[in-house]
Amino acid sequence: MTFVLGFVLSALPLPDTLVDWRPCWLAMFLIYWCMALPERVGISSAWFLGLLFDVQQSFIFGQHALGFTFLAYIILKNHKQLRVYPLLHQAIMVCVYLIMYKAIMLLVTFLSGKIVYTWDYWLPAITSMLIWPWLFIVMRDIRRKYNVA
Repeated sequence: MTFVLGFVLSALPLPDTLVDWRPCWLAMFLIYWCMALPERVGISSAWFLGLLFDVQQSFIFGQHALGFTFLAYIILKNHKQLRVYPLLHQAIMVCVYLIMYKAIMLLVTFLSGKIVYTWDYWLPAITSMLIWPWLFIVMRDIRRKYNVA
């Protein structure tokens, strides 16, 4: 259900002034579940979510699948360390991982022949970092309340 929420939050219309600040909702939910349940949510889940997201947002087919797969791989390799970090440190690491993810998205866009780049391309990583501590707390409480394991 949280991935469905991620799709909805990613598709909600925003005013033009806030569109560039939209957090990477689906990527953050993927990061959380890869950290919390690495045996259930992994690379294949990331690939499938990425393909669905490409279809929903009309991106190059496979672009987000590649990015989400990379993101899931990095999180799965480091999930034990990330889980014990304080929330502030986790938020910084989420920002770093999302910048790498956004860099992959930018590379795929560049390789497709579209060169549309401005500094505000990186703003979603910053807003995601600011939202991460609250998202983590809410998601952890939901996971514990409904005994998701």
